[in-house]
Amino acid sequence: MTRLRSILSSVLAPALGLLLAMAGLTLTFSVVSCSDASDTNNDTPVTTPVTNTKPTPGFVGAKTCAECHQKEHDDWVGSHHEEAMKPATEATVLGDFNNATFEHFGVTSRFFKKDGKFFVNTDGPDGKNADFEIAYTFGIEPLQQYLIKFPGGKVQALTICWDSRPKEQGGQRWYHLYPDEAIPYDDALHWTGPNFTWNHMCAECHSTDLHKNYDAKTGTYNTTWSEINVSCEACHGPGKDHVEWANLYKLDKATKDGDMGLKVKLKDKTRLWVMNPETGIAQRQIPLKDDTLLNSCARCHSRRSQIADGPDAGVPFLENYHPSHLEENLYFADGQIQDEVYVWGSFTQSKMHMKGVTCMDCHDPHTARVPTNLNQLCSKCHMPAKFDTFEHHKHPLDSGGDQCVNCHMPHRTYMGVDDRRDHSFRIPRPDLSMKLGTPNACNQCHTEQSAQWAADAAAHWWGVNVERKTHFGEAFALARNNEPGADKALLEILRDDERPEIVRGTAAMLLARYPTRRAAEGVLEALAHKLPLVRLAAADALVSMPPAQKLRPALKLLDDPLRAIRIEAGNALSDIPAGQLQPAVRDKVKAGIEAYRKAQEVSADTAAANMNLGSLAYRMGDIDQAEQQYQRVLEIDPSFYPAYANLASIYSTRQEHDKALKLLDKALRRLKDQPDLLYARALVYVRQRDYAKAIANFGNAYAAAPQRGDLAYAYAVALYDTGNRPQAMKVLEAAIKATPNDTQILIALATYYRDARQFKQALTYAKRASKLMPDDQGLAQFVKQLEAATQ
Repeated sequence: MTRLRSILSSVLAPALGLLLAMAGLTLTFSVVSCSDASDTNNDTPVTTPVTNTKPTPGFVGAKTCAECHQKEHDDWVGSHHEEAMKPATEATVLGDFNNATFEHFGVTSRFFKKDGKFFVNTDGPDGKNADFEIAYTFGIEPLQQYLIKFPGGKVQALTICWDSRPKEQGGQRWYHLYPDEAIPYDDALHWTGPNFTWNHMCAECHSTDLHKNYDAKTGTYNTTWSEINVSCEACHGPGKDHVEWANLYKLDKATKDGDMGLKVKLKDKTRLWVMNPETGIAQRQIPLKDDTLLNSCARCHSRRSQIADGPDAGVPFLENYHPSHLEENLYFADGQIQDEVYVWGSFTQSKMHMKGVTCMDCHDPHTARVPTNLNQLCSKCHMPAKFDTFEHHKHPLDSGGDQCVNCHMPHRTYMGVDDRRDHSFRIPRPDLSMKLGTPNACNQCHTEQSAQWAADAAAHWWGVNVERKTHFGEAFALARNNEPGADKALLEILRDDERPEIVRGTAAMLLARYPTRRAAEGVLEALAHKLPLVRLAAADALVSMPPAQKLRPALKLLDDPLRAIRIEAGNALSDIPAGQLQPAVRDKVKAGIEAYRKAQEVSADTAAANMNLGSLAYRMGDIDQAEQQYQRVLEIDPSFYPAYANLASIYSTRQEHDKALKLLDKALRRLKDQPDLLYARALVYVRQRDYAKAIANFGNAYAAAPQRGDLAYAYAVALYDTGNRPQAMKVLEAAIKATPNDTQILIALATYYRDARQFKQALTYAKRASKLMPDDQGLAQFVKQLEAATQ
């Protein structure tokens, strides 16, 4: 799904000058996604499946591997990897296609067979029911999806799925991924829409040696794979050289080759754990050399965007992917999983990871399963006499509470029926639930009880004086709410070598939000950090920094060993004119920008990547190219609202106000009451000096999202500067209750109360703002002036 980071700024200014300044702003959106769009042409389904197998040179296939590795092959057969994708046949289809029907918000779908093939009659891309042939099965449990081919190589995944769980668990039924809402045919979430295009949403992680082969000029795909499912070479890399080595080895046992012809060696011969009898926890005897194994798994089991074509085996993770940090709406403040984040981000938070535990310590590498008795699995490293006891878990046997995973790996349900466990292996913290509003394992089972009840029970059982560090979630919650002092707490996390890398990287990401000297120092420190995820987070922040501040560190990062970091540096330098650069670095900067462009073109079939390309063109002053990219965004996904706002801004700055308004009216008919589009329309009216309509649209935008401080501020300033000062003050007073740490609103309130000669009220708000912005000398002087006025 799409992650939007909008950078909107405006400053307090007198009279109508503010409205004109606001009208001159261009909405800039930087979007990183897991790929979320596709072409919308060629909507007639293909009814004759064609093969997509086209092995890349060097790939030999699972059958060849089985000649020497029969046991591993047998283990793999039937695994989730082996069943990741298959042609639709009697042997692979689990769903009921015996004229079964399913109704969802007035749309009746029928599943049936004809001439030995599987079909669904359902609403297509035009909203009319039609017959669609099932080309492939997708997954096996706890649900199975079905893929349908369209012309132009596009493949779409049905949003009606088969619940493959046993009937006694509620399975053996058809169900919809969005059971509580109607999804019309022109919605991005419709099964024919961009969010369910297999080629870019799913394909890379369900097949081996997948090449999307998207042609941006024609909007078509020629997606190929070496093997349809996740096979041996998906993890081990192409096997040709290894087969050649093996054949030589058969002839001459003395043949020695350190890598055995393998692109990546996943077997860890150093995995020796010895129990510490005092702590009851096993310790790794030889430190883990690197994250090769984890990186192999992370390619698919992470929330990330792809920045290079082809999953090159053995290369560092950040060379081909840009992973997400512990971001809001993806993770709760304390790092627990919230959206679909696919394991890596939670596991890398864990003490397990920091101590050298790898995926294969718990999961069989070929079946991908874990033992049925999970407590026995945990007891490999956690002495059962110490941990698998009532004294530790305080729950009766067979109650569920005596199972390690239920307390330390609580699950969250995705896709309606898929319970996925949090891999951060955390200690249950109901006390944090009370502070931060985060979930906790105790109340996941004891749903009838409160977090206070759970916290009291935990304190009674284990005590409240257990020495612990302050949880990073407390600092992250402060930062998400823009609380004073968050920068200090984040800086402490950034500098703490005992914190996980992804946590320290997230601290750097959050520091970039703060307008304090301490925060700026932290970001600059992070740009030169030894840990890649810390550098990456800081590099992401460079794009919004002033040119003079970011030039030197960005130039340095152009030489970073990891592509994900290098391209963000190139993106950050894109708004600095070549004429302002030293001749010695111009070519280097140009190459960095081009590398960023190429990384986006890897996902040229997505709205997000085209939005990024449009923003890049705009920063470089190529407005015509930016316009083309934003138009391309809307061809891919007509509901991608930031593109409408940016296009309207371009039209309006060209004095094509009617064109801008027509575009926004069209967008609002599709996306009713979308606040950013209402705001964009208000700005167009400001440029036209039609202030009555501008104020009405600012008001509607604020009404649509009253929790948005930026919209409240714009509406209030428009009211104030056109004479309706009492209403402006009401809006600001209401807004500061909803967003108590919004410095823009605080300063506006202080300024307006000063102008009304109500100095005490003005001083109250000015002091609150100054506490949030302690380095702002102008604001400090403003406070002094108000203090003098109250004497």
